[in-house]
Amino acid sequence: MSEGERQREAPGLQSVDEGERKKKPHELLPGLVSAAYQELDPDTKKQLAVPVVDTLVAMRAPGDEADEARIVVAHLEAKTLHGLIDEKGRDAHTEAVQTLLSLGFPHALNVSPEDLARFRSNEGRRQLGGQVLDLGLVRDNAAMATTLGQVGGLALLGYEAIGTRLPPGSLSIAVTAAALGLGGAQWLKKSQPVLDQQTGPLAMMTASALVGLLAASMLGAPALLAPLITIPAILFAFFGQKKAS
Repeated sequence: MSEGERQREAPGLQSVDEGERKKKPHELLPGLVSAAYQELDPDTKKQLAVPVVDTLVAMRAPGDEADEARIVVAHLEAKTLHGLIDEKGRDAHTEAVQTLLSLGFPHALNVSPEDLARFRSNEGRRQLGGQVLDLGLVRDNAAMATTLGQVGGLALLGYEAIGTRLPPGSLSIAVTAAALGLGGAQWLKKSQPVLDQQTGPLAMMTASALVGLLAASMLGAPALLAPLITIPAILFAFFGQKKAS
């Protein structure tokens, strides 16, 4: 096998016998698509979709463009790639259109308006999905930090309060601050990144920090733990949301 042929061998085909391995990617594609398309079990279908997508990607290397375009167009017209998503979250239809576009003129002209619109829609969702993931991590980290700060602050205050006479009303203020912080953190965690502006939970967390500072002025350093953790968490969540909007 020449170096060029080795480069064009489709990856991810451990389940294919040696005879099949010698075929070029576009020769392997019909059988791989057929197996994945006919599979009814969702998990197995995702597994079978992996070599389908890997093969479509391998077809973007130079050579055999006309044959590759013919095979890809046939599958697009038959709609056998619709809903075929592998374990890595890659959409076979999107990858097929990308492959056809990568084959250049005149093969790229074979992409139908319907397939091109679907491709653009999937690409847009993929970019949005990355944005949602990033914002989700920001939200979850901010909520976790606030929760840990409030719980840790209450535990520290409880320890300090043993055998100590606290200023009147100070413990109630500290508990109120903790309740606001924990409530805001849980609300923030349940909010939907991008769709929700998260104003409500951030307002609760801000109120918690302010009340916590009031408690700290009465109770001293132990009460500072919760607001000192909550304030950076608020800023982290706020600027993370603003960056994506």
